[in-house]
Amino acid sequence: MVSKTAISGAISKEQADFVILPVNLASKLYNEGAGYKLQAVITHGNFYLVSSFAVNSVQDLVGKVVHMPNNFGTVPDLTFKSILIDNNIEYAESATAISGKVAIQYFKDGASVIGSLSVNGSDSVVAMLPEPAATQIKNKKPIYSNRFDLQSAYDGTAKSFPQAVLMVKNTVTDTALIQKMQEEFNLGVEWIKENPQKAVDAVKSVFEATSLVSLNRSMIEGCNIYWGNSQDEKQAVQTYLQKIKGIIDTSANLVNDDFFR
Repeated sequence: MVSKTAISGAISKEQADFVILPVNLASKLYNEGAGYKLQAVITHGNFYLVSSFAVNSVQDLVGKVVHMPNNFGTVPDLTFKSILIDNNIEYAESATAISGKVAIQYFKDGASVIGSLSVNGSDSVVAMLPEPAATQIKNKKPIYSNRFDLQSAYDGTAKSFPQAVLMVKNTVTDTALIQKMQEEFNLGVEWIKENPQKAVDAVKSVFEATSLVSLNRSMIEGCNIYWGNSQDEKQAVQTYLQKIKGIIDTSANLVNDDFFR
């Protein structure tokens, strides 16, 4: 596991044969001339709204405050805003509720969002959290037991959006090697589902700063990790990039067919 800066550097210098990174960053590096193409979408959205009251649709968020992990213009923020825009819902940055709009308040990360929530709940505050934090919050603040799937809100048919992708260096032409990677990836996903605690230990052994404490099968399935071949995911990727670029122009670049292997 390496930082966003390290990933960008590895691609720019073509030091890695295979790279996993957010799809919007992949689109920007590709347009800067990086010698990589998209092989697969491997995570398909892990964002959920948790609340102490029922949220049945994004319309229920009007007049509420959504506590957002990470900063303005990051993937969680842009994905959420794209859903609001698709539903003709206005939004604004605010720590207090706004009549007729969804208020968005930003926090450093998921742990900060959890810390911001009242143990007694609130009829005006909703938290946006990624899995596994969206499940772990129930242990810390059980009243936040209501859960709304933002992947389904983004695309009611696919119930997903293209989040992270596997990019492969153009000079890697061994199709058997790529096929083997796909097989090992799928086996790994199933192994994690069957061995969640071993997966936690494995992550901690190589990434000491992780806040990951525990996993279970439900959390893992909520991360929506699976292999989606680039040609099958092409339209979804292009649509997603177009949506977030429409919110903040510098957040992504549009890509043509050559971006996909």
